[in-house]
Amino acid sequence: MSVEDVVAQILETSEEIEQDGHTLRVVMDLPPLREVPADILADAISEIMSEEYQIELPDDIRKSIKQGKVQEFSFLAPAIEQELRPRSVQINCAPEVRTLVIQGELPLNGLDGFVEIFFEYKTRSGRIKADGSIDFRDINRFPQAQGGQVLLREYLPTEGLPGTNVKGFHIRPEPGRKIPVKCGEGVEIEEKFDDEKERHFLDYRAKKSGIIVLQFEGDIKGAETIREISVRNQLEVGDVDFTTGNIGDEGGEIRCKADVVINGDIRGRFAVAVDGQMEVKGAVEGERVDVSGSIVAAFIRSSVRAGNAIQVGCTRGARLYAGDTVQINREIIGSEIQAKNFEARPEGVPTIMIGSTSIKAHRVVMDKVTIRNFVEIDLGRDLFRRLGKLQKKAEFAEKRLNALGADIRDRVAVLGGRIRRAVNIHSKKNRANIQALKKIMSGILKNEFTGEEGEKRLADWIDRVDASLKMLGKKALTMLSLKKAEAELNRELEEVRGQLSAIEEELVRLQVSINGTLTGDGRLIIKCDQKRFSFLSNAGPADKNINVRLIYNMEQGLIECDED
Repeated sequence: MSVEDVVAQILETSEEIEQDGHTLRVVMDLPPLREVPADILADAISEIMSEEYQIELPDDIRKSIKQGKVQEFSFLAPAIEQELRPRSVQINCAPEVRTLVIQGELPLNGLDGFVEIFFEYKTRSGRIKADGSIDFRDINRFPQAQGGQVLLREYLPTEGLPGTNVKGFHIRPEPGRKIPVKCGEGVEIEEKFDDEKERHFLDYRAKKSGIIVLQFEGDIKGAETIREISVRNQLEVGDVDFTTGNIGDEGGEIRCKADVVINGDIRGRFAVAVDGQMEVKGAVEGERVDVSGSIVAAFIRSSVRAGNAIQVGCTRGARLYAGDTVQINREIIGSEIQAKNFEARPEGVPTIMIGSTSIKAHRVVMDKVTIRNFVEIDLGRDLFRRLGKLQKKAEFAEKRLNALGADIRDRVAVLGGRIRRAVNIHSKKNRANIQALKKIMSGILKNEFTGEEGEKRLADWIDRVDASLKMLGKKALTMLSLKKAEAELNRELEEVRGQLSAIEEELVRLQVSINGTLTGDGRLIIKCDQKRFSFLSNAGPADKNINVRLIYNMEQGLIECDED
């Protein structure tokens, strides 16, 4: 029997096993050793492997087969393409099972991408407080982002590892699926590599501070269903109630970094803390409303604080605090107002009704107002308090400067006497060093160089002179420390005087301008430092017209002025 005949006989028994259209395994029967000489069998196996599968039979295995050894031989055979994984070959020459098996390698499909979220994004049913109760107003409806914060991390899918068929050719793997996350407004992407996971990933980072807005696919909200992330600085809601929860944090730890439009009301007991502007088209009744910018509202009956301005139609039982201006244009009842500027001008009504209200401001303008009950204006109260504190501080600093100056003069006199005595008793060399010390002290007393330079010069002088002179240097260092304290006090006093000057400039701008009527038992009281002006309604039923113009004069205090 020739080698060609044995090759044909073996190939006729070939059985291929396929998967997804690729031949991954082939099994062939080998003829019994009694039918085919061992050397012909070895040559036939070698030819089949070389011609059909491009595999070279190792010389040692071929030699063993030729010698008629009845055993199983195994080895790895490289693929056609170098980057592919090798095939495995088994040649079983045992009498019971005589087979030739070539096994390819299945591809390793890629890993799917996944997302890690680094902030609390789920709406909760309330937060458990320290006392164990649940605050149902805190439901995390509007999660916040800080500028530069990494919001989520998307691990990219892997391509997978190719497989190898029995012929040694490439089997393409299925790549992993990417989670289709879209980068929205206010978010930027940075690609990195995770050495531990050996995967590329994308960091979605907030470009600015604001509200995190997520869009999900379907009803289930989770890392697998997230489809878009944005950071926005505008928020529009209906009412602020149990459906929205607090906007920002009731305790003020977290503020909503956005301009907010509330198309309804801020209901009682709810908090709104906003770093931005806010417009409320309904009523403000919340437990705490704090806005860094300005607030525009239709109606306020609670405590409201704004870093800039408050503009409102009506107030009842309200407490308004503004860094700049409070402007009201319809009605003011039972309210407390504190701002630099207060303005009351009617819009949509002939006159503004005002009563039972106290105002602390620097400038007050009220046009076409009807005052009933009482209105009390405390003009520049905060300025006079600060003025008094600064004046006391300046007076104290001046006293300390005077005492320190006297101490310095005394110590200069004592040190001067010691230096003069030292000149008389020391050698020529030491007298030169003493003259150098006098020059350093002269520069310190005349403020010709800074404290640090004086310290350095004195330290150098002490290092180079004899022990008999070192005590003079140490006395000079004490003098230097007093001069440094004097310079610090002078800087402090200069700063206080600058603050006093700024307050005095603000004081001369204090003014009140009011025209309107006093009705019923209406009365207007204006206080400014030690002065007090009172305007009372008529004893009869008729209203009393008032036209008040007051300005502040540094010498005379608050005085009346002509309209001109």
